[in-house]
Amino acid sequence: MKKLIYKLTLLFNWVYNFLFPAMCVGCGNALNKSEKLVCQTCLNEIPRTNFIDNSDNKISEIFWGLVNFTHASSLYYFHKDTRLQNLIHHLKYKGRHEIGFILGKEAGKEIANSSWTKIDYIIPIPLHPIKQKVRGYNQSEKIGEGLSNQLGVEQKTDLLVRKINTSTQTKKSKQERRENMREVFELNNPEQFKNMHFLIIDDVLTTGATLESAANALLQIPNAKISIYTLAFASQI
Repeated sequence: MKKLIYKLTLLFNWVYNFLFPAMCVGCGNALNKSEKLVCQTCLNEIPRTNFIDNSDNKISEIFWGLVNFTHASSLYYFHKDTRLQNLIHHLKYKGRHEIGFILGKEAGKEIANSSWTKIDYIIPIPLHPIKQKVRGYNQSEKIGEGLSNQLGVEQKTDLLVRKINTSTQTKKSKQERRENMREVFELNNPEQFKNMHFLIIDDVLTTGATLESAANALLQIPNAKISIYTLAFASQI
């Protein structure tokens, strides 16, 4: 009887997978057995910025004069109505948090192959507790888990705290975004983190207001060094 049940289960799974194959969230094509949620074609073909060791680095230019940083970069270009937007939308709003880990590992590969100096801790941009409770997780933490897995660097999720539940940034100007993010973050027991190099991570960089605020909060730690990295870069809203 057990053998029969086992064979029927295998048959059911085969029929189900044949009729309803797993699809890539990015492009909608069928996944092969070694792929999960995101196909290798998407990982290879989503446009990359290649800013990481490039002297013409648009990410660094955003933070010049605003943050004392060591490195800054983004992995992908973000454009509307693209497979990357599909992936980030499902990561943030459809509960597909595994996408963050997958893309975070891709980010980790880029950093590992760069000339960046040693990172001591990965710091994801925190959500306000109310927003995180509604979403169920912090998408930046999920990206950080992939980075941590790839780089072998610990992610700290309790050092940087979001104390103000800010309004949405979507329709605000660059200056309005900076004002909206002023003094939003605070540090939790920072004394033990002197002389550390922190990598702040987020999903999409637009004006940089959130990252600027987070970076300047962490720079209150004596002799702290800051680097900034995001999954995607959107030059304009």
